Amino acid sequence: MKKALVLITFLALICAPAAFGETLKLAGVENVSPLIYIENGQMKGLDYDIWMELSKRLGVQADIQLLPFKRLWSYLQTGELDGTLQIYYNADRENEIIYSKTPMHWSAHYILVRKADLPKYKSGNLEDLYGKTVGKNAGFFVTKEFEEAVKAGKITVDEQASSELNLKKLAAGRIDCYVSNLHSAMWAVKQLGLQDQIVPLPQPFAEKKGTFFAISKKSKNIADKEGFMAKVNDELAKMHADGTIDRLWEKYSK
Repeated sequence: MKKALVLITFLALICAPAAFGETLKLAGVENVSPLIYIENGQMKGLDYDIWMELSKRLGVQADIQLLPFKRLWSYLQTGELDGTLQIYYNADRENEIIYSKTPMHWSAHYILVRKADLPKYKSGNLEDLYGKTVGKNAGFFVTKEFEEAVKAGKITVDEQASSELNLKKLAAGRIDCYVSNLHSAMWAVKQLGLQDQIVPLPQPFAEKKGTFFAISKKSKNIADKEGFMAKVNDELAKMHADGTIDRLWEKYSK
């Protein structure tokens, strides 16, 4: 998918955008439906909808791009991007970015397999993946233990740009299984019509974790970074508490 650019402009409701700088340059990760994606030229998705509501409450303006994660991360490091709508927490990244204290949403990673192969996965834990070729989305972090097993040669990883590409390879028998955020994976399973062929194991592969909003420490358009993130944290907490995010989830969980 080509880089998509959408301009979102909102009237200030809480504070003038100038209080935090000019129009923000933000990004989401491409090919992660239904979290953020382009359909008929329009940006959609859970994280996009959360940002739309959050931006109204903050009174800010933003240009949003969808990028491969590696490029997104590079731009955050240099300050070419002011922030991102979607990033998992990793302590090593705190030198470069400031995470929101409250996540945009919570999600869990599952192992997806061909139905015929279900008996091969006894526990659904890391050892079940030893000796197998595991698909995952490029640039995404699963768990520390998973990455260590890959480095040790116990697991072979096949990275693709999207859930759709990984699931097609899984259905064709070109990979043994696929580890992914469950919501994105099952959305893609439905879009591809593979419900009768591919299923997630019953238990999550890793504990659920938050997907966070974050800003670059080198942001050029957010002068008061701590003040801005304090408002982000406050409004995200309110959105969780008042049921806003649960209501937004309903659109994408049917």
